[in-house]
Amino acid sequence: MIPTTNSEKIKCYLVIALALVAAVVAYFRFVHKGTEPAPPATVAGTPSGQTQFDPNSVKTARSQRLRVSRPALTEPLRRDIRDIFTPAQLPPKPKPVVQPPTPVLSKPVEKTAVVALPAPPLNVELKGTVVGGNEPLAIINDKFVRLGEKVGDYQVVGITPSAVYLESGKHRKVLQVISGAAK
Repeated sequence: MIPTTNSEKIKCYLVIALALVAAVVAYFRFVHKGTEPAPPATVAGTPSGQTQFDPNSVKTARSQRLRVSRPALTEPLRRDIRDIFTPAQLPPKPKPVVQPPTPVLSKPVEKTAVVALPAPPLNVELKGTVVGGNEPLAIINDKFVRLGEKVGDYQVVGITPSAVYLESGKHRKVLQVISGAAK
């Protein structure tokens, strides 16, 4: 029976393709399984460099499978690999030795009133916090910030799940995490 519609033709081609795949799988599974080519044997009396194939020297081992053994792990895993979320430990920079100039006063110094400085400007956006690991992180202006790091003129002094606390001298700022509903 010859297929007449396109769907019948496609079904026929699929059956043929699956039969070919099954034949190839069966060949490699049952016929070709375990045959290993023997190294070429050199026959005395042939010119050097030429080899002759002896079909009787080919041994087939169908029951043997190639087994790859992995070496046993005898030493513990390395601990000197750096955690990418902790800052690299750099040696401290030496501070230059600068001698302050000696002031020469021609007039007596008058006492002036101490004026409170305004808070340094802070234009940041807190995206979120990560508090679950060894060291809490805050995402401020799309950068990861840890405790003790600087954000502008402010230093991060506290990170909680809902806020980040910044400090600059006597000035303190609290950045609150904006919830998804408030955005």
